[in-house]
Amino acid sequence: MAYDDRDYYRGDGAGGGFGGWDGPDGSSRGGFGASGGGGGWFHTVLRWLNMTFPLGTYAGIAVRLHITFFFALLFFLGVFGLTFHTLQITALLFLCVLLHEFGHCFGCRAVGGHADRILMWPLGGLAMCAPPRRPWPEFVTVAAGPMVNLLLGAATRWRARGEADRKSVG
Repeated sequence: MAYDDRDYYRGDGAGGGFGGWDGPDGSSRGGFGASGGGGGWFHTVLRWLNMTFPLGTYAGIAVRLHITFFFALLFFLGVFGLTFHTLQITALLFLCVLLHEFGHCFGCRAVGGHADRILMWPLGGLAMCAPPRRPWPEFVTVAAGPMVNLLLGAATRWRARGEADRKSVG
């Protein structure tokens, strides 16, 4: 059974959802708490917590930022203070996770799958990938993200080694 065949993904578009994204067939998807009708304050809070903001489209992949990412950023700024170092580490971590998710998307596309959206949120990222339902395409899609991390680690190691060699010579 596919995810969109399940009852709890069949909303009437009245609420919930994922920041206004449509389902694979173009219809609006209701999310948790998305029953037709009023909904009240709880429904309003859930709709607000499902807000996302577009960051752009790169290589045909729409990237969106979940609203809770701002809460996490405020938490880190409150704990560590508003310093350049805190902002720099947060930006580098965000970039690494984003590149990891792009790895999943490009891996999926390389084996004939469909990948067109990434959602960034405080606990990481979520690449919306639909690889062909066979073991090898699934494996390539799953493994492509960590391969990006290995390449980033190797590049960082190479760069750090070059810096150390220059300091030891001069």
